[in-house]
Amino acid sequence: MMTDSELPIFTFGDAMAILRRRTRLAVFTFIAVLVPSVLVTFLMPPLYQADARLWVDRYSPAADYTADSPRGNSQVTTFRNLDREEEISTQAEMLRSRVIMEAVVDRLALTQDNLDHIRDARRHVRELIYGVIDGARFLYNELKYLLHLSRRPSAEEEAYLARVSLVDDAIERIRVSPASDSNLLTVSFRSSDPQLARDVVNALVDEFMRFSGDMKQSRALNFFSDVSRKLALDLAEAESALLALRSSTRSYAPEQQRGMLLSQLSEASERARSFEVAKAELRGRISALQARLADEPAKIVVREQTRRDPTVDALRAKLAELTHRRATVGRSGDSGSIPARQLDTEIAALRSALARPTPNLSDTTVTELNPVHQQLREQLMRSEVELAALESQAETAARMLADYQLELAASAEGDVKIKEAERRVRHLEESYDLHLRNREQAQLREERSLASLSEVRIIDYAPYPLEAVRPRTLLYLGIALAAALLLALGVPFLTHFNDTTIRDARDIRRQLGVSFVATFPARGAEGRT
Repeated sequence: MMTDSELPIFTFGDAMAILRRRTRLAVFTFIAVLVPSVLVTFLMPPLYQADARLWVDRYSPAADYTADSPRGNSQVTTFRNLDREEEISTQAEMLRSRVIMEAVVDRLALTQDNLDHIRDARRHVRELIYGVIDGARFLYNELKYLLHLSRRPSAEEEAYLARVSLVDDAIERIRVSPASDSNLLTVSFRSSDPQLARDVVNALVDEFMRFSGDMKQSRALNFFSDVSRKLALDLAEAESALLALRSSTRSYAPEQQRGMLLSQLSEASERARSFEVAKAELRGRISALQARLADEPAKIVVREQTRRDPTVDALRAKLAELTHRRATVGRSGDSGSIPARQLDTEIAALRSALARPTPNLSDTTVTELNPVHQQLREQLMRSEVELAALESQAETAARMLADYQLELAASAEGDVKIKEAERRVRHLEESYDLHLRNREQAQLREERSLASLSEVRIIDYAPYPLEAVRPRTLLYLGIALAAALLLALGVPFLTHFNDTTIRDARDIRRQLGVSFVATFPARGAEGRT
């Protein structure tokens, strides 16, 4: 066998000889790798991406830069900047919600064929691939139904599953990426049809804006809904009573009308007094809540890591030791001795040192919004709204009382019962309108108090994508060409090193491990050697 020192040296000429000897194999390898790669690159279905941009910002009051502006504006700005990333992530997840995507599907009448539509001849390649996949899936499902491993779905179930699959496929094509260090969101949609990609992403941002607006509007409509329904029912009952009274009020005598008017006047006076009492109670409650709100901090410390001053602990230990020694001296009966007086002096000095404030050394402090402060704030706003409602009711009662007094002075001029009903209807309408105005004001105050309320605006609609994001033709062709060249150069050498055919003396030594002696020409046809 040959040793390492006896191994032949592989030169550049040897490499060129190997390539010349296997030129046909190298050419075939190059063509076999490059041609399928080129076909796959040019037949690959295109993928277009349309991008739209949204701006997400929080509501914040206008900045006040005057000399009398409160110092709390910095706290408002700090609170506004909290959880910005979480809020932007929430908006991004809402853009991928099924509710919004189903609205987009209904608006554009999307189907699976629309999502997979290709505008050139490459659609036949996709149809062929999908045909093979659908055929395999059909055979698999039929085999399950034949073996009773699964139940064949009904037409309604198939339609529902197709709808779910369509919405899921559309959601998977959505990409929402926040821009770094900004409040901008880039919303993207990918499809083989560039026009469909543009239409879907634009419809998506439109439906998202409409969905956000509907959420705010529904919250505003539900605000004070119980009181609104009660006032509407009272108004309807008063109108019905007015219609009934107009048909029966002529049967009352003037004395009876006057008696009813006096009774109603008394009830109105009592109602006005009750409203004044209730208003006084509410004002007292509001004053108390304002006082508590002023005393309650807006933020509280939820965690504080502190470390104590070691000198304080040393002084306390020294004080305990001296106190023990003083007690021992006192028990021995030497309270007035010099050592006892010295101990008293040292004890007094230590107590004076400990009495001085020694602040702790704080490392970190974590704060959060005070739930008690937030609850008091909500109670204060609710009380103010109730006070506004009581004031409107008291104003209505005062008007009714004035009208009763006028009607009492001129009771003989008209039908008191009908006028009272008309007056009640009119006052209920005024109360209802006043309640609506108060509700709008309260809603506005609530909206301003919610620091996490975000405002979303469309910055750019998606333009028509001119270039496909996939396939990258030049990149794929470059990779295919490089791979074909590497394989075309490597396969001949791989074949050479695995070939056991003996052609020269070097092959004899490499394959058989024996020394070369001589070569003899083969016997020809004439018998020569």
